[in-house]
Amino acid sequence: MDNVNASFHHVKLQAYLTGNNYSTNATICKEDVAPTAAPTTAPTTAPPNNTKPDIGTYNINITGKAGYCLMAKMGLRLNITYIKKDNKATFYEFNIDPKKVIPSGNCSNDSATLILSSVQANISFNFVLNATEGKFYLGHVHVNTTVADAKESNFSIDSGNVSFLKTTAHKSYKCNEKQTLQITSNLSIYTYNLQVQPFDVEGDKFGPAVECAEDQNGMLVPIIVGTSLAGLVLIVLIAYLIGRKRSRAGYQTI
Repeated sequence: MDNVNASFHHVKLQAYLTGNNYSTNATICKEDVAPTAAPTTAPTTAPPNNTKPDIGTYNINITGKAGYCLMAKMGLRLNITYIKKDNKATFYEFNIDPKKVIPSGNCSNDSATLILSSVQANISFNFVLNATEGKFYLGHVHVNTTVADAKESNFSIDSGNVSFLKTTAHKSYKCNEKQTLQITSNLSIYTYNLQVQPFDVEGDKFGPAVECAEDQNGMLVPIIVGTSLAGLVLIVLIAYLIGRKRSRAGYQTI
């Protein structure tokens, strides 16, 4: 589920029993065994879990041309699951500080890459333009980082082919609400106040924004409340007019 992470501890489960006891044979989860593959990474210190990241602005221009070929602004928070040196599984969350980020990247007709480099992590976002559909999307993410207390401290995480932030070409994708990008089972990236346009940027302005489902759902509550209040006022007004008309019906002109 996009905005929910569930962590299970001390689990012992059997769905089909021959008696009232667990079977003697048990399948041990990978977290209780020496891992075969290393998870992700994080810095040595982290802000409190409820701290929202600062919003960074990251723009890429083409050498020799005016304006930008890619524009992005967003707050980023990484959630990493990893194996500690004592073989226990845990997770780690940290914010990306935009003041410590060096943005770079490149653009072509159907591909655009934004690279955010810092001491915390190196993150690469690759956007793809599907000219046939007339849409662009985030098609690949790669993250390098380090976790001090991990069994294997250096992590390189690759999303493979994905399809995030998909929207219409010549427009920008916007999502003010917290949004979860599940990169792998070991890594989630949370975005805040995101707006991105990797193609067809005119000068230094975002194109018309296509809002994410989270923002649209957030607008439903005030719309529903406002509609309900307007309906209630209308009902009271109609009832008042009917009552007033009936009260006058008993009198006749002399």
